[in-house]
Amino acid sequence: MGRNFMQDFKAISALDAVSLTATTNGIVIDTQGYESLAFTLNVGDFVTFDGTNNLTITVQEGDASNLSDAANIAAADYLDARNEAGAVWDRLLNAAAEDEQAYLIGVVVNTKRYKRIVITEAGIVTVPISATALLGHPRHAPAGVTQAP
Repeated sequence: MGRNFMQDFKAISALDAVSLTATTNGIVIDTQGYESLAFTLNVGDFVTFDGTNNLTITVQEGDASNLSDAANIAAADYLDARNEAGAVWDRLLNAAAEDEQAYLIGVVVNTKRYKRIVITEAGIVTVPISATALLGHPRHAPAGVTQAP
């Protein structure tokens, strides 16, 4: 019998596919009932990422369901960030070779229930981009059923 991790993860759109042209807040993710969270980021073709024209990726959290109390997560709450080749990534897109890739950012699920990805633009950046939240280790399997604390 083959392995199936579909019952262990729930995928939710964290940023609908857009042609990003400004700093953008992602969709609020409710982590209730899950023990782990990672964001995938898919970056399209853009030829002028550089020191002036770049994107910084952060994660915010809070207790309010609309994240009206949003604050950046602590540096220690980033578990890992990697590009699609598996190399460590600094959550900054600032080099020409960093377009047309997928990225993964793991974060701690702690006392703050709601999280979102934030993409901060510097300079002039127009790039197709999307993000997905992967909620894992559900308290009640399969993932996707209503989770209770």
